Amino acid sequence: MIEQEVTDNTVETPLPLVGSFLTAGREAAKISVDEFAKRLNLSAAQLTNLESNQFALLGPATFVKGYIKSYCKFLSLDESYVLSLYDAQTEGPTISKMQSFSRRTEKEAHDNRLMLFSYAVLSLVIGLSVLWWWQNRDTTPAPIASPEIQNVEQQSVSVVAQDSLQKQPVQNQDAQLGLNSEQITNELSEQTQVEQSEQTPESTQVEQELNEATQVIEPVVAVIKKNDKQANNSLNKVVMYFNNDSWVEIFDSSAARVAFGVKKAGYTMTVEGKAPFAVVVGKPHLVEVEFDGEQIDMSKFPSHRLAKFSLPLTE
Repeated sequence: MIEQEVTDNTVETPLPLVGSFLTAGREAAKISVDEFAKRLNLSAAQLTNLESNQFALLGPATFVKGYIKSYCKFLSLDESYVLSLYDAQTEGPTISKMQSFSRRTEKEAHDNRLMLFSYAVLSLVIGLSVLWWWQNRDTTPAPIASPEIQNVEQQSVSVVAQDSLQKQPVQNQDAQLGLNSEQITNELSEQTQVEQSEQTPESTQVEQELNEATQVIEPVVAVIKKNDKQANNSLNKVVMYFNNDSWVEIFDSSAARVAFGVKKAGYTMTVEGKAPFAVVVGKPHLVEVEFDGEQIDMSKFPSHRLAKFSLPLTE
């Protein structure tokens, strides 16, 4: 409290103005303006400007200080004191201007820092938004065979190998039987041609025997042809109707890829081969599938994931 009172009591009094101080000295000497102007070799207007602190109208600061010195010498005033008043009076506004300029510079620097911080926050928000979009964008799955498809392919290869081993004896027998039947028919046709060229009343019995042999062989040949036709018709058929763009990949029992890629909306794809088929569909809820004319229920597969299954369906 005591320190605060001392501070309040020691308030500095303002310094007098140069013009007021000089005017007071002239009036104390009882000298008029015109008379004093003549003694100083100045005009009355210049003397009036000096006493009214209009220093800018008197020329450069060097001239003003010379007028002040002459004024002080003539009236025996303290020259150094008056010049110090002049310096304080003329330099005060400059100091205040410098201080205001310094404050303005500091404010601009503060505003610049605030603007840079705002730009940094905005850039961070935009970067996080782009990162979020990149992570959640709808990407098309890469056509890479999954472990499940590889297992299906291995199983299919083993099944095909077993089937081929089992069918080889039957095919060999059919082939041998087919060759024998062809040889028999060829021989019979040759014999009939020879006999026709050498027909005699005694060949009637031989012709009857040949006809009977032909009647026995023809059913055997028909059975062989039927087996060949069934073997050719043993291929399975897969038909897909695409209601929208979807990605698909299909492998047959020989592990050969028979279908692959993105199919456009409205496209109908037909694939033939030997079952089982390993199938991968990108959007199962938008694809209709038939296997050997039988409709496959695709509603049991999740719509937001890849559907991986084999045809025919396994329980």
